[in-house]
Amino acid sequence: MGAAWTPEYGDPEDPEAFDYLRAYSPYHNVEAGVGYPPVLFTTGESDTRVHPSHARKMAARIQAEADGGPFLLRTTADAGHGGGETAETVATAQTDRWTFLYEVLGVDE
Repeated sequence: MGAAWTPEYGDPEDPEAFDYLRAYSPYHNVEAGVGYPPVLFTTGESDTRVHPSHARKMAARIQAEADGGPFLLRTTADAGHGGGETAETVATAQTDRWTFLYEVLGVDE
């Protein structure tokens, strides 16, 4: 967690805040063998607010430890934290999201 977030979420260097933060951390709460629903993690290589490594780590952890799924990771090379993407990038991302949703819900044309 970056320093810019500590006023809002708490300082992980403070033991009390650390315990609170860890308690609701999705990454630290993945339980081995638990059947989780399908998840599509998305990230952009140019995201300056949330580093892409967070999505990569979360996807890898749930793929390795959990049952259920699928657990997929979609990375966009030329995208950030929203805004500034080309119309083509936005359309492609939306198409992938809808395709994932249709697949996991079993929607036919």
